[in-house]
Amino acid sequence: MLRRTPTFSPAQRELYQAKLGMNLFLAGLVFVFFSGLLVYAVVRMAAIGATDAPLQLPPVLLVSTVALIGVSLGLHRSVQRVSKEQISSFLNWLTIAFVSGVIFFVCQTVGMLQLLQEHFAQSDGQNRVFGIAFFLAALHAIHVIAGFAIMGWVIFRALRGGYDHERHWPVDICATYWHFLDVVWVVMLVTFLVIR
Repeated sequence: MLRRTPTFSPAQRELYQAKLGMNLFLAGLVFVFFSGLLVYAVVRMAAIGATDAPLQLPPVLLVSTVALIGVSLGLHRSVQRVSKEQISSFLNWLTIAFVSGVIFFVCQTVGMLQLLQEHFAQSDGQNRVFGIAFFLAALHAIHVIAGFAIMGWVIFRALRGGYDHERHWPVDICATYWHFLDVVWVVMLVTFLVIR
């Protein structure tokens, strides 16, 4: 017996297609980041007992983590509010997410510069552990910039009244993307702290 295909409203179909596309994209990124962390772990484990100094993370990177969690929380609340058509609260949470993102980006930039400086101070730049950690943080930063582009579009449309309780899938996709960035950053940070 054949199963009947469920019927979707146009708004539900748009959300389903957008989520499917985003999930496939994020699956590819999981592979990229996991591969990078695996390379970091292998290089670090091989360097234990060698002349490579252990990775010392700048404390500002830990501060940036709190700001990144603020972005995820703000966007999560934004999705909840817009789905209930509480537009004023939706815009407030969207603003909190954006400001948290800016704080994250500033802290991250300072931390990456400190990490790069430490890399060149260790063994004339020959310490691969710092280089790989910097590369992974820079790769994450590139995706954060893309997240800002997505968030900027969402904010632009929100200020023009482009979302309601039925049609808000761009907000949902933006939140999903930033949640992914949050999880990737926390996993990277834990990996850096555990495999030193």
